[in-house]
Amino acid sequence: MNSCSDMSTLQPTANQLPTVRSNEDQLRVAHGICMSLGWMVFLSTGILFARFFRDHLPNTQPGGVKMWFWGHRIFQSIGVALTICGFVCIFVANDWRWSGPRAGATVEENQAWNSIHSILGLLACVIAWAQPLNAVFRCHPGERARFIFDWIHRFFGFGSWLLAAAAIMIACVHFDLMFSSRVSALGLFIAFIAAFGLCLIVLQLLQCVGWIKQRRGATGADMEMVQIGGQTRVVNSNSNGAVSDPQTASHPLHPIHRRRLGHVHRNLRADWP
Repeated sequence: MNSCSDMSTLQPTANQLPTVRSNEDQLRVAHGICMSLGWMVFLSTGILFARFFRDHLPNTQPGGVKMWFWGHRIFQSIGVALTICGFVCIFVANDWRWSGPRAGATVEENQAWNSIHSILGLLACVIAWAQPLNAVFRCHPGERARFIFDWIHRFFGFGSWLLAAAAIMIACVHFDLMFSSRVSALGLFIAFIAAFGLCLIVLQLLQCVGWIKQRRGATGADMEMVQIGGQTRVVNSNSNGAVSDPQTASHPLHPIHRRRLGHVHRNLRADWP
């Protein structure tokens, strides 16, 4: 989230808060609203959809797309649109002048909070805008290298969220002019960070519990007769495709391993559309 230009010159005292804002200040407030809604509401919700809702409604696929991906794509698209609106608002308010670190500025100017806020916000927005673009060029879920895209997409997605959170926190702490009550704004944002973090922890624990229950839920359906070295054996294949028979387990390149591990690998990669 980009900062107002030279916010240090716009800090009023408690008794000097303006009753009527200028057009530029109104655009700065709009910038803050767009960025806060985009990052705190829509992009954060999109992250939760991608991380924790892949197993929900697996057989409901409008347009051939899983429900979790519909939610992820819709929320991320709205969030990105709001960040673009906020980006335009702040540059119009600043007469299209960059207020972040620049070569001709002094060290003090480049280390000012408004400068740090600007560069963090710019990086967060650029990465967020690039995420849909790199998703367009992702390989098919069945490709061997698909996991590379998955981890890059996750890393930059959550990294941009952290950058945006830092930029918003700087605004709540140092930009008094933009809030009727800066303390209330700071308290709300801290509450949001705590709630979002708690939500991530709880959902991750629930996911781990479900995974453990699934591992322990092996039944007779998992037992099958296979031909190995001319002999018939009964083996138990667990959820990750491993074979419990010690003799087959000692031969990692045996066809039964390749067949099952390949099947499981395709299922894992199929999580992404």
